[in-house]
Amino acid sequence: RLKVDGTIIKSWILCKYRIKHRRTALHIEDSSQYANEGEILIMPYSVFTIKKIEQIQLSFSKNVQYVTEIDLEECDQYL
Repeated sequence: RLKVDGTIIKSWILCKYRIKHRRTALHIEDSSQYANEGEILIMPYSVFTIKKIEQIQLSFSKNVQYVTEIDLEECDQYL
């Protein structure tokens, strides 16, 4: 979607999570509608630190110029 002046209103975001503890997330790929996406369900109140934010240029899409990739790492439980 574009504004009147041609600038993009929405952008694609890809979040990559580094999970350290088994009880932080559930692997739900087998029960998901999109089984090939490696989907997980993150438990409420799980805390993550942003490690990196990067904009990646796309060459295959005319409508979206870039994807913002966010790398997150689970915080230690007892800090």
